[in-house]
Amino acid sequence: MATTHTPTRDQRAPARPRSVHDGFVVTTIESAAGPDDDRSEGWYRYVLEAMGSTITGCRRGSLREVTRYAKQFARQLNDRYRSNASSPWMRKQR
Repeated sequence: MATTHTPTRDQRAPARPRSVHDGFVVTTIESAAGPDDDRSEGWYRYVLEAMGSTITGCRRGSLREVTRYAKQFARQLNDRYRSNASSPWMRKQR
């Protein structure tokens, strides 16, 4: 049975961004089943959102570890966008 994590006051994500340029925020972290070959517990599903874009991932660890990871991932994506660093997945803007 999957349970949804309701963030505490300190864990709440900022308001949803108005556009993808405002950056990704963590909007959901919930317990999840592991991959088919891994029946162990401790898996969480996280969702990062920016207007028009959603990234969903799964990670094993404690709720605190997965929350920290998802926030760090969002920061890295936002930093990459703001620095105009090119990547194979991001079209160059000129």
